[in-house]
Amino acid sequence: MTQSEQRRTRGQLAFRLAVCGAAVAALVPMAIWSDSRSTQTGPPSRVWAAARVSAAGRLVSGAEVDQVHRAGTGVYCLHIQNPYVDLPRSVVLATSDQGDGHALLIRTNAAPDPSCGNAGQTLTVRVRADPGQVVDADFQIAVL
Repeated sequence: MTQSEQRRTRGQLAFRLAVCGAAVAALVPMAIWSDSRSTQTGPPSRVWAAARVSAAGRLVSGAEVDQVHRAGTGVYCLHIQNPYVDLPRSVVLATSDQGDGHALLIRTNAAPDPSCGNAGQTLTVRVRADPGQVVDADFQIAVL
């Protein structure tokens, strides 16, 4: 890969991360604000969860995520503790802070998945590198 291609790849990755980060930064406070201003007595109208997960499958920080484990290379299971989070109807944003200049594809599955024991309220995350190989990587996720 030429230096020009490497710079372009790094620039594309930085742009993707900036766009995802801006979306999370804009949407999460809106969800929090709308819930904190709500006057209803039942469950909140919007529920969210967020997590920062290490490549080893350790929960670094998060909200409404009580368990994380690495099910295999590049496969992670995140259990959402709040029963009001409707995972199949939620919007899931995922980014990686992999700093080596390689683009990563992060796919999520909100339905029960065999990789995570078909557990309910569990989000399955799969991480792949450019050529398609499964890789372990740090990532952040927001469920809106």
